[in-house]
Amino acid sequence: MRGGALGDVLLGVPAWRALLDASSGTPLVISVPGPVADLVRAALGNDADRPVSVIGSDDPAIAWVHGDGPRQTSPVIPDWTAVDAAVVWTRGHGDVGLRLQRAGVESVVAADPFPPAGSGLHVADWLSATLGQIGLAVPSGWDAAPWLRVPEIPPVPVGRVDAGGRRVAVVHPGSGSRHKWWPADRWRATIDALVTAGWAVRVLEGEADGAAVAAIFAGASVPDAWSGAVTVVRGEGLGAVAARLAGASAVIANDSGIAHLAAGLGAPVVAVFGPTDPATWRPRGPRVVVVGGTPGATWPHASSVPPEGTISWPEVDEVLGAVSRVSSLPPIEVRYGHG
Repeated sequence: MRGGALGDVLLGVPAWRALLDASSGTPLVISVPGPVADLVRAALGNDADRPVSVIGSDDPAIAWVHGDGPRQTSPVIPDWTAVDAAVVWTRGHGDVGLRLQRAGVESVVAADPFPPAGSGLHVADWLSATLGQIGLAVPSGWDAAPWLRVPEIPPVPVGRVDAGGRRVAVVHPGSGSRHKWWPADRWRATIDALVTAGWAVRVLEGEADGAAVAAIFAGASVPDAWSGAVTVVRGEGLGAVAARLAGASAVIANDSGIAHLAAGLGAPVVAVFGPTDPATWRPRGPRVVVVGGTPGATWPHASSVPPEGTISWPEVDEVLGAVSRVSSLPPIEVRYGHG
């Protein structure tokens, strides 16, 4: 059981893979927030010899575990006493673990969803380490190749160009928290430099990103050079967004779920950090460059946001230099999906 937003959930995939590999045909049930369930299901595949079900946190068979109503079963979990082990990574892990034990679950690992403050551990490594309590380990080097897949994506070479022959940069200026937004004037300067260098730019606007995108275009007229080169993309589902990220020559994103999704797909990613510590939260993948970040920061999981004067935001030139480095790496031919 894993709570949290897109990035939080995706960082659990390596540990779930280890559970699946060790299952020897025993069904694995994963509970995550509903909007992310399809991505997790795709990431783990559909192997009849290693059955896996992904259900939402509000599924009746799971909701009671979080204190919502009486104990229930379902076709996915017909008998709680038959569950060999449960792994819980939620803020309320102690209460959840106790309810599972009372329901007859044989072995329960109930751990905080984030590593201990000051440990220097990455979130994915912390989640993986908790599996040691049930004798499992995640292989090292899991992020040296693309580790996410989405069925909607056909076989594509990363780094394709648009219809005009321009390299495509996908920009994500938002995040679930405004504190993680790189200043709008720096995003604007970065986009302007990319357009001047002949790039096409696609600006992603999700449900939480409207104000961040608006700030880039507010207060000044859009340069003529942006016409036809800069497009705001709104209303796409996660599958379509994943396809867009996978085909980009560069993805530039704040510390956000989009950055983790792009990195896992093998896209060239420049992750722009500010008040969070890259040692704990950096995207993991074969072609990732992190710029900025505040070493030692324990926000958002163990403290308040660092004071503005202590936050290390990158300069525009740093981001552009990172784009140049990551986009010049050899392309990766990747087949996404189950074929």
